[in-house]
Amino acid sequence: MKQMNMRFLAVRIACMMMPMFSLGREAACALERNDENNMPRIRCDGEQRFETVRGEPFFPVADTAWLLVRLLNEDIEYYVHERSKQGFNVIKFGPESAEVDLPKLDFILDTLARYGMYAELYIPAYDYNADELILDNYTFAGLIAKAFLKRSNIFAYTLEGLDSPHAKNNLESMRQLLLEAYRGIRSVDPHRLITFHPRSGRSVVQHSGIEPEYMDFYSVHKCNPGSIHDLVHAEVKRTPRKPVFLSEPVYEGRGAMCGCNHGCTADQVLEQIEEALLVGVAGISYGHYSIWSFNHGTDGKWGVDPSPEGLPWREALVSPGAQGISEIVGTQRNPLLRMDRSPGDLGLGTTP
Repeated sequence: MKQMNMRFLAVRIACMMMPMFSLGREAACALERNDENNMPRIRCDGEQRFETVRGEPFFPVADTAWLLVRLLNEDIEYYVHERSKQGFNVIKFGPESAEVDLPKLDFILDTLARYGMYAELYIPAYDYNADELILDNYTFAGLIAKAFLKRSNIFAYTLEGLDSPHAKNNLESMRQLLLEAYRGIRSVDPHRLITFHPRSGRSVVQHSGIEPEYMDFYSVHKCNPGSIHDLVHAEVKRTPRKPVFLSEPVYEGRGAMCGCNHGCTADQVLEQIEEALLVGVAGISYGHYSIWSFNHGTDGKWGVDPSPEGLPWREALVSPGAQGISEIVGTQRNPLLRMDRSPGDLGLGTTP
């Protein structure tokens, strides 16, 4: 992979910025308890990072698996096992619509817990299957929060809908629906981390008008290749200061959209991830287009986006991008790089 030595030198510098000791407790934003998974909940540490309620540093490394609920249980087991071996500790998924399969979500959470992994559970305000809004978002979100109240391995709830057709036509209406979902969760589970899935290249605060008080950390997303510096840097410097999570970079293997007319490469994905690390994100996500949709690859079926060009999802599990994530995680865990640093302490992330 091109320029790999220089790339991982940059990652080593970025990892020096990750505080490996617990910092301030005053602004901690999660309940001091463990729940039925016997895994500690995750909270904010007050210094733009995440930690467990035991005070252990936590750096989320997430994989995007939006349609995980469609898999058979044995396939879910295989997928989670493979990702755990590669160093991922968070999986992003959720219900596709208002028709929530709670037993399936329970099974996925149990499977993740067996491998010591967390869920970033997204809650949609827009039903893409029915092409319509989920109108009673307060009740809908509260129902999910109540069902999983005692689950300790939910890293965060992500409220989704800002990139829906409705939001593009009526942003204020979508904003209100998402805030109702926020209130629905908070009415049941006041200490769980909550964030909002942004539109590509847009700030949830600046461009969507959702005040910082409604999110425990800022999320950033960019679906097309190219620099992500300015987008991340603006959120790292935003006040009030909160952790910044790279919720989605460009997808490896994406084609014919988002500037990937010739197919987005692992290099383009990893360049965005590494740039975000250098600017000071508190967590990263990775995505492969054959994984989030769980492409069958045998008859041209591609999850929700039919295409004969995608890899079968089991082959995509060992893509160059996934291998690159494993290398980054291995570097991050190097004990020689444990330093008590906060974002910006090394003077990085201040210039493009």
